Amino acid sequence: MRNPALALVIVLLAALSGAAPAAAAVSPAALAPALAAQGIQAAASEPKVVIIVGATHGTTPKYRAYADEAYAEAIQYTSNVVKVYSPNATWERVKAAVAGASLVIYMGHGNGWPSPYTFDPNYTTKDGFGLNATAGAGDSNNKYYGEPSIATLDLAPGAVILLHHLCYAAGNSEPGHGEPSVSVARQRVDNYAAGFLKAGAAAVIADGHSGPEPYLRALFTTAQPIEQLWAGQHNANGNIVSFPSVRTPGATAFQDPRTPTSGFYRSLVVRTAGVTLGDLVTGGGGGVSDADTGIDPPGVTVPGNAAAQLLAMTPGPATTSWLSPNGDGNRETVTFKATASEPGTFAISVRDGYGTTHTSWTVAAGAGSTAVAWDGRDGSGAPVADGAYVLSIAVRDAAGNTGPGEDRAVNVISALGSVTTSAPVFFPQDLDQFAPTTELAFSLSRSMVVTWTLRDAAAKVIDTHLAGVALDAGTHTWTFDGRRSDGTMLPPGRYLSHVLATDGTLVAAQSVAVEADAFIIKPSDATPGRRQSITITVTSAEPLAENPRVTISQPGLAAWSVATVPLSSTTWRATVRLKAGSTGLITFKATGVDIAGSAQSTARRFPLH
Repeated sequence: MRNPALALVIVLLAALSGAAPAAAAVSPAALAPALAAQGIQAAASEPKVVIIVGATHGTTPKYRAYADEAYAEAIQYTSNVVKVYSPNATWERVKAAVAGASLVIYMGHGNGWPSPYTFDPNYTTKDGFGLNATAGAGDSNNKYYGEPSIATLDLAPGAVILLHHLCYAAGNSEPGHGEPSVSVARQRVDNYAAGFLKAGAAAVIADGHSGPEPYLRALFTTAQPIEQLWAGQHNANGNIVSFPSVRTPGATAFQDPRTPTSGFYRSLVVRTAGVTLGDLVTGGGGGVSDADTGIDPPGVTVPGNAAAQLLAMTPGPATTSWLSPNGDGNRETVTFKATASEPGTFAISVRDGYGTTHTSWTVAAGAGSTAVAWDGRDGSGAPVADGAYVLSIAVRDAAGNTGPGEDRAVNVISALGSVTTSAPVFFPQDLDQFAPTTELAFSLSRSMVVTWTLRDAAAKVIDTHLAGVALDAGTHTWTFDGRRSDGTMLPPGRYLSHVLATDGTLVAAQSVAVEADAFIIKPSDATPGRRQSITITVTSAEPLAENPRVTISQPGLAAWSVATVPLSSTTWRATVRLKAGSTGLITFKATGVDIAGSAQSTARRFPLH
């Protein structure tokens, strides 16, 4: 469950002010005072993600489809996602969109160096973006903006750049060209990252075959350093090598080719070691300062020396975190990351708005960042009352010297919980008697004002069930029959039951996903590769007369189907090895017949690498 973002709060604010749902178009600047009154730091506290699709001739539609999939992933974690696609991805529009971006995703032509083309010592057209020369003139009016242009981008401090499906960026050649030598592949990686690092990026990832979704998901849902995140991707080859950057002194480059001397499709260049998403939110960049000149020498502690310092703490002070310790498994804890200037101990305490301390504890402070979590409970283990709290962290070194601490605002709101659906999949569209509805529900432990909306897979509001309605404590249900409030049937697909509740001061939000379709189709790898063996799990909304089949359609190949084996009365599984062929989008289609003899089918597409 992501933080209560601006897009989720606007409906509430509109409801509280008596405005219609169309108030969602209000600008963030205009909403700032109201958000502050609600104790929420909105868009400014969310990392900005910019997705760019360059002019790539006949491949552009495929890249736009890939980019839309990346958008659907990113919007689950931040409302601040901007798309700039060909045929309107000019340099002027891209540069303006990228201002303040913490994550930049680019898909398009890559023009790197060394290459078979004329050398330009200034890299004017090399190692950057291939964009539209003019807006609205199609996908073939390509113009390259190289390192000098890239270096002028106004990125957020410590940004991460994701380059996907490019030539040269990861060390690879163009299709049909021979493999580069190890030396040339390393130069290509180093050169392609240089402009972005000059612009303030902390890390540049290039992946010639995989899409950005796994990287996005890992950045937003884990706290691992960027090097570990990159090394642990699904398409890792286990041939990781590192070397110091020549173009960017102090930076380190990594490659993971398919073999030690070929298949250069994965790379990472890091200017700031150990950067994570928490650093992106605050622009911290993950760096470590040497401002504490009184650090104890190794093995020696000196009472009275310069006190240990808290070098970094994420999320930053502009963010109000929140948790819901009510036992439903959603946001039960809140976690911060802290970095100390020297080994020692983090001293943590939590106090309420009146200055009363409810709990305190210590955590060992070692090298690098340390996770500090609070479960919303006091020193006796009982949940604290809903309200606004302050969590403080200070560092104490081994000699007992304690430096100044930092405070972070934390809201505890456990009143909303158990946002559920009675079935993960139901099938109202065929209008039969088997699975026409699902029971959506949530519970309140006290009276709250609730806005209950239905959202599509991209988290866009498509219908409102309750708009700012005061509800008493208890369980509240909605028998959802797949129809909008005007009675029209929704198309098959994935939907979110989203509940936002407030008491006028605190705000909580939860969602649960439900499929309105004949089947849920879930491959074991959402970004499969050619020749890869994967398992496809199929869950049926309705009782079937026989085991369903799965049809696989790869780009440029004839479709084929496989039988499934039952795991339960509603779930089946098939394991297949994908064929060689082209990259693009692969389609898995589940077909079956219900016990009344009606044919059922659902198809889902996934990126194929």
